[in-house]
Formats: sequence, structure tokens, C-alpha cells
Amino acid sequence: MLGNISFLDIFDVYRVLLGMVSAELIFVEHAARHREHFMRRVLTGGVGILLFALLCIPMYMFREIVGNSAIASLITGGWWLMIGIVSMCFIYYCYEVTVCNLMFQCILGLALENLVTLVLQYLICKKLFPSLQTEHTVLYIVLTVLCYALFDIMAYLLLVRKNVRGQIVVEEDWRTFFIYLTIYIFISVMGDVTSLIFHWGQAGGKMFGGMEVFSHTAIPYFCIAVNVIVNLVIVLLQSMTYRILSLQQEKKMIQILQKEKEQQYNFSRENVDLINQKCHDLKRQIRALKLVQGEERDRLFKETEEAVQFYDAHVKTGNDVLDTILTEKSFVCTRQSIRFSCNIHAEHMDIIDVIDFYTIVSNGLDNAIECVSRYEDNEKKVINVAVLERGSMLHIFIDNYFDGELEFRNGFPVTSKDDKGYHGYGVKSMQMIAKKYGGDIRISVNNHTFSLQIMLPVR
Repeated sequence: MLGNISFLDIFDVYRVLLGMVSAELIFVEHAARHREHFMRRVLTGGVGILLFALLCIPMYMFREIVGNSAIASLITGGWWLMIGIVSMCFIYYCYEVTVCNLMFQCILGLALENLVTLVLQYLICKKLFPSLQTEHTVLYIVLTVLCYALFDIMAYLLLVRKNVRGQIVVEEDWRTFFIYLTIYIFISVMGDVTSLIFHWGQAGGKMFGGMEVFSHTAIPYFCIAVNVIVNLVIVLLQSMTYRILSLQQEKKMIQILQKEKEQQYNFSRENVDLINQKCHDLKRQIRALKLVQGEERDRLFKETEEAVQFYDAHVKTGNDVLDTILTEKSFVCTRQSIRFSCNIHAEHMDIIDVIDFYTIVSNGLDNAIECVSRYEDNEKKVINVAVLERGSMLHIFIDNYFDGELEFRNGFPVTSKDDKGYHGYGVKSMQMIAKKYGGDIRISVNNHTFSLQIMLPVR
């Protein structure tokens, strides 16, 4: 005891502060990059917030001097608001995050911490086991740690785990800042008001001319229920907003990638036309070399013919887009000693937009080339492409050798690339285009073969 300040009073401050920071970390760790010297920042920032929490001692002393008054309530409310601001400063100190994005994540953390406090303090300690804090302090501390761990794990599994890593784009303006600030203050004040009314109800408070409207049984449950509902709604709304922003950002990225594919198609088309012209010129030179006599002629003839064989990898399918893609990729495969074969038997390849067709086939081939290029054994560097019509469906098959294991999530493989979010857009882009035309894509691994099947209706 320090005057009228007990160990539980100080522990309560650290409980809220550390609980709030841990809850905020659950959300921000998945959505923001670490700042430089991250661990050093965590250690120095952690020491800073622990020392700041000791200011609760003079705060409690000053509140005792003021007594039970409106000023004491304002001091308490202001203190808990300061705790929230300090937790946000710690997050900002450790992570590369914008102000509005920081507030977005911290609103989730604050609401989650409030839910833990409501369950632990009011339901368990005040209603179910009133003597737990004073008579079984060690058990109370252990229960506190378990409650926060349980809620944080549930929040991660239900709200965070399935989200794409990376910072979502939250609009940075004064209007957005004011909205998030208002929500944050509302949650903080709601918790303080609930605490005030709860303790008043426990003491048998009366109002409206002495009429007893707060009973010992009804008001505690009412306060808990209202605050739980408010915080749950805020958590769910924030999570839905996060999901919507993520989808909007993902759609925007796919559109950017598709625009890049359009530029790449135009560039590839120009290259293929240029190569075809060069091949035609080389063939004429070969015919001219036949007029040269002796060993010099044979040597030059052989070198020129080998060059032609490399550049004359032009694939002719009857579809300009497919010709461009397959010719371009055949050059890549030749340089990397990849065996590349095509089987094209389809007439209705013009049902799909030029850029969409280029994007969907090019993405599939890029992934296949990247996969087999990792193998040193040339026997494993095999890619097969087939475009066939079966009934009313156009089927595009891209198969490549694969001897690893894949984890599938929602029918799609989880990429092994470092930039998981960005790489995943390739598959999602193919699926989005297929869905656009009423089709679908399927991915499977069987007998050391990775198979991508794209199905598009032709009628």
C-alpha cells in the first residue's frame, strides 16, 4: 500500500496498458512494416511505456485529494485516455504506419481490450467471484494473462489471419482523422461511463427525485451488455471496413497489373514482328552463303543456320495473341534449356478480349517457367501447353514438372514467394478474368505434374 493506493490499482494500470498494446500489435503486425532497428525500438519504447505507467501513483494521490467529485471522474477519464495515446505512440514508434492507418488499427485494439476488461473485471471479478482480486491475487493475475491471451488468439484467428499482409490504403485527410478520433474517444468514454454507472449501481444509486432506477442486480448486467454490444459492433464494423479496403486495394493492383500486361503485349508483339523480319533476312543470307566456296562457306553456313533455328521459334496457331505469347515464351524456354511443347486445336479463341487472353495465358506460363527453372536437371524442365475445344467449352491446359508439396487454401496454392500478397494477384487475376467470361480455373498436383486448367464457355 502507498497511502490509499494498493498493488491492485497499479496492476490495473499495467493490465490495461499492456493489454491495449498487445491487442493493437495483433492487428498492426499483419498490416505494417517494421521500422529500422525494430527490436531496439521495441525495447526502448517498452521501457518508456512501463515508466510512464508509474505516473498513475501521483494521479491516484491527486484524485484522493480531490475526493469523490466530477473533477476526480474527469481526472480518471483523462488518465485512461492518455494510456491509449501512449500505446498509439509506441506503435507509431515501432512501425511504418500513417496516422489514419494507425488510428484505424488502434480502434480495433482498444475495442478488443475493452471486451477483455468487461469480461474479466465486471463479469468474473465483480459478479461471479467478488473476492478473487483481494483474497486470491496470484490466481487473479494468472487469470488476467490467460484472458488476454485467449482474446488475442481468437482475434488473430477470426479477424486477422486470412487478411492479406500489407498496409491497407486508408484515406489520409482531416475528415477521416476526425472520424477515427471521434470513434476512439467514444470507445474510451463509453468504458469510463460504464465503470462509473456500474459502481454507482453497485452502491444503490438513486436519481429522478429519489426513485430507485438502478438496482444491485439489473444495472451491472445492463452496463456490461451495452458495452459488450457496442465494442463488438465496432470490432465487426472495423473488420468489415478492413476487408472492403483490402479488396478495393487488391482490385486496383490487379487493374495495374493488367495494364502492365497490355503494355507488355504491345511490346512483345513488336519484338516478334522484328524477329520474324530478321529471320527472313537471315534465310536470304543463307541462300547467298551457298555461293561461297570452301571450308569458310561451311563454317559460316552452320553458324548462321544455328542462329536461325534459335530465332525461328515462331509459333503459328492461327491466333495472333496466342502466336505472340507462345513465341515469346518459347524464346525464354530455349535460353533456359526448357522443353516447351504446344498442342493447339481450337477455333473460338477470339471469344475473349485480346489483353484478357494475353494476361491469363502469360501469367500461367510465367508461373510454369519460374517453377521449372529452379531445377538443375534438364529432364525436369518440361512445360506443355494445350488449347482445346470440348463441347461448348474452351480449355487451356498449362502443365509443368513439379516435385514439391503445395499447401492449398480456398482451392489455390499458397505461394512460396517472399512477396506473397503481390504474387497471389497473378492467380487471382486469372480467376477474375475467367469469371468475367463465365468460366473458371482449376489447379491440381498429381504424379509430379502441376496442372493449371482454364475453362471458358464459347457459346
